[in-house]
Amino acid sequence: MAPHEDIINKQIMILSDLSTAIDDERRKTGTSFIAAAEKTRYINQALQALSNNNDFYEQETTNNFSYVPGTSTYTINALSAIAPNHKTKDSVISITATSSTTKFFERINPETFPHLTTGNYFAIAGRDLWVMHDGVSGDTLTTRYISNYVGYTSGATLSASLTASTDEPLQDMDPEAIIAYALYKIFKKEGKKDDWQEAKHRYDEILKTLQQDSKYHRANVYDRMTFESGYNTDWVRRI
Repeated sequence: MAPHEDIINKQIMILSDLSTAIDDERRKTGTSFIAAAEKTRYINQALQALSNNNDFYEQETTNNFSYVPGTSTYTINALSAIAPNHKTKDSVISITATSSTTKFFERINPETFPHLTTGNYFAIAGRDLWVMHDGVSGDTLTTRYISNYVGYTSGATLSASLTASTDEPLQDMDPEAIIAYALYKIFKKEGKKDDWQEAKHRYDEILKTLQQDSKYHRANVYDRMTFESGYNTDWVRRI
């Protein structure tokens, strides 16, 4: 049995368990332990790397806006703890509006958004979230998006990093991947080529499996206008 298998097999893995597992692996090299703060930093880097490459349901959260007619631009920064890499991951998943009935919004390209005048649509343009709604003032717009949360505190509060010894990663974040990533960073810093390459290979293989097993799907982005030269407006709505 590997030195840390009993830790890996625990139902709940907390920060102190991850740190101990890293120390267990490093005993094979005969190298003295590194500072706890450095291990914690690498563990949090691993969590962020896993978050950047996968979508985890536990990271989904919502934010509500009160709709004001004529106001269509909301700042993405207003979405609490939105994933920082939203430009590549498109962290906003969906928007719904609740009034007399629930309406679902279609995501469209930001290039075509300014040319539409009615309907329920949203688009992401840089740091802006554009929303078009055919409802009334005061309707609640619920935005669902991927947060930057990667773990829980001992009080079950979502957190963007692990800090206390009893904090734990999100359930779907494989502890083996976290340990392998931290070891890769440590061994590479220490110049142990064989060790860091082995740890990096372990991490890459686990990451590949996580990505293959992912069942998460984002909303498609649609074009609802097309540019046609020769028409009075040039932009023509697609049917």
